[in-house]
Amino acid sequence: MRLPRLLLRFGRDLLDRGAQRRRSRGGWPDVWATLVLALTSAGSLLEGWKKIASETFGLPGTLGAVVLCLVGAVACVYAISAVTGSGTKQTYRYKSVVRQLAKIGLVVICLVLPFTASSAFDSISPLPSTIYGTLADYDNKPLPNIPVRIMVNGEDVTSPSSFKTDDRGLYKVDATRRISRAAKLRVMCRSGSIDLSLGRKNEAIEKLPDLPKSAVVFFHQIKCEGSQ
Repeated sequence: MRLPRLLLRFGRDLLDRGAQRRRSRGGWPDVWATLVLALTSAGSLLEGWKKIASETFGLPGTLGAVVLCLVGAVACVYAISAVTGSGTKQTYRYKSVVRQLAKIGLVVICLVLPFTASSAFDSISPLPSTIYGTLADYDNKPLPNIPVRIMVNGEDVTSPSSFKTDDRGLYKVDATRRISRAAKLRVMCRSGSIDLSLGRKNEAIEKLPDLPKSAVVFFHQIKCEGSQ
């Protein structure tokens, strides 16, 4: 069956015109379908899934959320379109309430997925092994003499050649291997460590003149009272 026919069939299913509605009492299939739809739709927004995907499967958290969204979308489409019988006696497999929940879940996933996918692809984009940045407080005053580390899935990959922040709050950090934007910049404050994002939104707009032109420079404002 060609794609246009599939899309036309799915459009009819969205309008409840592809088969007869199921009017009998729901059985076990309705129970598991409801559970799958609820878990995948809600789970796509949970930070806990990001942690599981990162620690268990080695995926960046945002990429794991994309996978979950896609699984949820497939489950929703199946619940909306699944039929039993043949010919003119076809009946939707699931009761109307399950199919309506599936439609709502599919709309939610379609709204969330573009932003989640954009964030995921950004998180897996590579960074150079040497990064620069500036740390300042919320009054925009530089934070000197602060150690910084590069963390990848909880592992410290900082090279011994890295430096603390100078009087301008500027740091240079070398990684022992290639890193991506999913890595975290760990700032070692006296009160404890703070993990900071290396996403594009944290890149400095203006680069310092004494840095290489190709340097990737970050800027973060945090509350950090001295080094550990």
